[in-house]
Amino acid sequence: MGRTSRGRPKLKNAWVDEQERIISFTQLETGKIFLAEEEAFWDQILHWMRSGYRMQ
Repeated sequence: MGRTSRGRPKLKNAWVDEQERIISFTQLETGKIFLAEEEAFWDQILHWMRSGYRMQ
């Protein structure tokens, strides 16, 4: 799970605007890109959502 066919970790990305507390899977002009391996990515997304960030 979480690996490509060649055995490399699968990376996921999202844009995060910390000031507005927004997570987006499309580019945000005011956001920073967040890039991580799939399992760590979803753990962080859920952490942000539980702390009040909203998805866009």
